[in-house]
This record gives sequence, C-alpha cells and structure tokens, in this order.
Amino acid sequence: MMHRSFTTLASAFLFVFTAYNAFAWGGGHDSQSDQIWKNLPESFKSHFTEKQRQDFVKHYSHYTDYYAARKPAVRKEPAAECCARTVKEMKFNPHKTHIVFPLFVKAWREKKYEDALMWAGCMTHSIGDMGALNHPDIIWFSHVCLGWSGAMGPGGRHIASVFAPDSKYNYTYFNKDLQAFYDKAMDGCEGKVISSNPQEALEHIIVRDHFRKEEMNANPFVYEIFLQMEKYNKDNSPETLAKIANKLAQYTKSANQEILDTLVTGIAFAEMTEEPNFDRQTAEKEASKKIAAKISKDSIRASDMIVFTGIWQDKPLKGAVGVLVSDRPSLVYSGGCPLGSKHQWLTSIVLHGLKSEKIPYQCISFERLQELDPSQNPMLLVVAPKIIKGMDFKKLEDTLEAYMKSGGKLIWLGGSVPAKLATLLPENELPPSSKGNTYLFPFPIIDKDKRIKAEFIRISDGKKFPVADLSFDKITWNTFGECRSLFFKDFNNDETRTAFLKLKTPEIDRITGVQVKVGKGEFVYAPWFVFCPYMLSDNRQMESLVNLGLDSVGREILRTVLGVTAQADLSFKEKPDPL
Repeated sequence: MMHRSFTTLASAFLFVFTAYNAFAWGGGHDSQSDQIWKNLPESFKSHFTEKQRQDFVKHYSHYTDYYAARKPAVRKEPAAECCARTVKEMKFNPHKTHIVFPLFVKAWREKKYEDALMWAGCMTHSIGDMGALNHPDIIWFSHVCLGWSGAMGPGGRHIASVFAPDSKYNYTYFNKDLQAFYDKAMDGCEGKVISSNPQEALEHIIVRDHFRKEEMNANPFVYEIFLQMEKYNKDNSPETLAKIANKLAQYTKSANQEILDTLVTGIAFAEMTEEPNFDRQTAEKEASKKIAAKISKDSIRASDMIVFTGIWQDKPLKGAVGVLVSDRPSLVYSGGCPLGSKHQWLTSIVLHGLKSEKIPYQCISFERLQELDPSQNPMLLVVAPKIIKGMDFKKLEDTLEAYMKSGGKLIWLGGSVPAKLATLLPENELPPSSKGNTYLFPFPIIDKDKRIKAEFIRISDGKKFPVADLSFDKITWNTFGECRSLFFKDFNNDETRTAFLKLKTPEIDRITGVQVKVGKGEFVYAPWFVFCPYMLSDNRQMESLVNLGLDSVGREILRTVLGVTAQADLSFKEKPDPL
C-alpha cells in the first residue's frame, strides 16, 4: 500500500545528466534548459541575445557540476569568474538551490543580467537533478557501480541491456519528429510566484528540494519509463521510442513548472521596491522542523520504492529469512540512510537472489524495528555498506544482540558495523576511506593501467573467487563505491568462532568473513561487495538493469553465507547446480 498520494508527485521530477562526469546528465540538461527558456516570460528573455541563450542552455545549466567547491573547473563564459569567486568566498555547493536563489535575486536587482542568467542556469540544473531518471537508487548505483555511465561494465565488459536515460531524453527532445510531444506538454505553462514573503519562499524551496530527493525513489511512473527504455534497447523500434518521448514529456511537465516557479518568484523579489531580506539560517531551521514533521507523519517507506518492485514481501512467514530494510532513501544526494548510500539498491539485489533461490524471506523495517523472534525469523540479513556516523544505533544494537542471544542468526553484509555489535566479533579493523584522488580499495591498483588483482577464498574448501580482470580508463570516486569491509586478525577456528572467507592480493592476505557464537545464536559477517554483480564474475551480459539480481558468483556466495549458519532450518527447494 502506498503511504502518500502521487497525484502531485510528477512535479517532483526533471531530467538532467551532465557530460562533465558520470553522475549528472550531459545533453539532458541542455534539453531541459531549452524547454525552460521557451516558457520563461518575455520580460526576462528580452535582456539576452541568442548567444546568451545558448550559454544558458549549453553552459550555465552545467555550472553546478563545474563549480563544485572541491574541484572548480576553468570556464570562459562571461559569468564564469563570478561563479568561481562566489563559490570560493562563500564555500558552498552550487547544487543547493536555496543558497543560489538569493544570489539570483541580488544579481537581477543590480541589473547584472549575465550573472543572473548564470545563477538561473545553476538552479535549472539543481532542481532538475532531483528528478533525473538516473538519480533514483534503482539506476544511479547501477550506472556508477557497474561502469562509466552504465554504458560499460567492469573491465570494459559490454552490458547489452543497459540504457541511458539522459541520451533518450536528449535524443527525443531534439528529434524533429518527436519534439512535438514536449511542445504539447509544455504548451501554456507559465511560472507562478511561490510566495510574496521572501522567508516563506526560501523555506518552501528547502522543503520541496528535500522531499523531491525522496519521492523520485517511489514514483511508479519512473519504473514504467525504465521498462520502456529496456524494451527499446531490445527492439530499437520507432514506436517504442515515441512512447518513451511521450512519457518523458508528461513526466517533465510539472517538474519544469517548479523551475519556472522558482525563477519567476526570484524575478518578482528582484523587482520589489524594497530589497527583500533572506535569512538563510532561520529558513533552514524552520524548514528542518517542517521536514521532520512531514517525515514522521507521511514519510515514504521502503515498500513504496520502485527498487523493490516485484520483490517486496513483508507478510509474516514462519521460518523466513528476515531482511532488514531502511525507509530512509539511500540516494547519494539526500543521504540520511543509516545503513549507507547503497543500502536499498544492494538489498534489492540480495532479495532477487533469495527469490530466485526459492528461499522464503520477510522484509523488516529498520525504523519500525520491534522485538525479533528467532522462531519466526531464524536468520536476519542486513546489507550495510556503511554505517553513517552520528546516527543513534542503540535500539538496533540492543535488539540485535538480544535476538542473537535468544537463538537468532544475524548475517551482516558490511561495510562497517555499529560499535557495540563490532565488539562481538573477533578483533578487527576497517581500512581508511578513499580521499580525493587516492583510492584505497581493498584490492590495490597494481600498475599504471589501473589493473586490479585480488581473489576471495572460501576457507572450507579453498575455492577461489577472483575479482574479474578489471581495468579502468577512469576510476571515479564512486566506482564500486567505497569497497571497504572489516579485516580480522588471524585466529584459529574453535567452537566459538570460525573464519570462512579471506581476501588475498599481492599485498595482503586477510580474513574477511567470520562466524561467531553469541549466546544461543550466531553472528556472521561478510563483505557487502562480494554480492555486487559483475565484480567477481566475468558475465558479459545482464538480463535487466531495472530488475538487477545476483550474478552466478553472488548466488554461490549467498549459499555459502547462509550455509555457514548450519543450524538454520531453511532449505533450498530448487538448489542450482554447483558452479
């Protein structure tokens, strides 16, 4: 059952993707900015030449990526110096609309129209990013974890069914035979003033932007577009492409309205007789209260998220594997998911694996966690790529410890582990995280061609799971994510603890998978990334990017991890042939 109405949800979304890197939209930003320009008031457009319009569409709409404070770009457009100087002086991320908005108002009020045009481009980008089709978890991590913009898999392996939302938007929008869909959808759309009160407008922008980041993960319409795109990758038919264009046009209509409303509101404030006052700190404080109230009353739940389409199962089933799932979206831009930025995406992959193995499971809420009953769920599986600092895990730690002591088997696929739970494991350490251009993967880059050599070894029989022959022309900050897991000091197996998996590279030979006794139950730990598709296998194709499941190696390691808990009373009804 959905927990919020989607009648107005379409207004959450815009599409953009940036050629600047693998994480934004490229031509998609151009398409959207061109749409926005057509519907801006003439009183705005009359201040600019065709050359300036081109800068708005092709350049300024990308400045939020170009001028990220951590790595500013060097640009030649007239307003480049203004953007670079302001970002440096104010030390802010230009993706934050509520910070850019007053800058836009100020520039327009002072008749610095070129600077205002640049800030308008920034807001067109940042508001659009929150609705970009490649930004929901279901596609975002598939793109950045499986290869450069999702077009190529690890080591350059081709993944035939991958689609690129940015290219379909850009291609169909500028296709003379298809642009009519977009023109029709936007016909008559004009910007409306959000509020005549500057503080109310700023608070509205903050609250709106926050929830748009969440809602994109729960809009079923997005899933429908994804399926159409996968169909087009197979049939390459003009009819399917036309359906995609029509859906994209309808999807972007209300989303574009939000950009238009923001820009028109800014112009209205700039033209006020008295200078508007924007108190950012107060606006952020008041907006946070509204966000908290809305979350507690009407927050999206994991069961609503499109990444779990077709695999969500939360009905109690005696003997089922419990799977802990957070309701907090793990999207990179929103943060806030206590179990890490890839939690839902990876959990969905594991659920597909459990489903394909005919293993009964039950999804259990992290946020609404109640007392766990080992007789109901003899095993509980948690996918936690990264424990987020500053969050309160006391309830989780106490509940899980009590669960294990009363006979439950906790399987933790990490990442880090909350401090109290970590003390139940053998002595361990978490390697440092990557910083800047220093990539501290557990499998080291061994030569100038950025090749990687590593293998996981199942200790019980010595079977090796080598990391596929990976070679990257570019390793981005999010390629495979922060592949960090606990390393355990060597120990001899005994009746209280067992090592079952190790990682071996030219530089290290460390235990990475362990099982320990906790009261009447067990605690099993294994690295999350051994389940990440196409990391340990040499598969050349995936069946579906939307419904991404475990690959052949991931399925075998899942069986290994579940098999470690030997007392579990679950069985494989249709166990696949051994690899």
